[in-house]
Amino acid sequence: MNLIVRLFLLVAFIVGFYIFGLEQQPPLLTIKNEDYFTFVKFIVILMLLNAFVKPILKLITLPLSCITLGGFALVINVVIVLMADYYSPNLEFTSYKSAFIFSVTFSIFSALVHYFQKD
Repeated sequence: MNLIVRLFLLVAFIVGFYIFGLEQQPPLLTIKNEDYFTFVKFIVILMLLNAFVKPILKLITLPLSCITLGGFALVINVVIVLMADYYSPNLEFTSYKSAFIFSVTFSIFSALVHYFQKD
């Protein structure tokens, strides 16, 4: 049940980011066909990459992360978001800047969801 609530909140965040991104010029996020199941697929791919690939990337880039005092974690987050963008064919970020904005806001939002959903 906890996973379903978290998935619903994260999909709601993606939809909100998409609606906010449409107001920007150029748009931050584009969808090739107007299917909202695309958001669910993107979140599932992002969750899988965060669970399996992100720890490996953190371990590989540990010396660089120590030198930058953890600032390199932002780069890792952007790489994970761009990988999820690559594996979800219907959703596309328009630039690296939009992927960076998404990764920062997604990290803050998921941390808040995790904080308020403690048992």
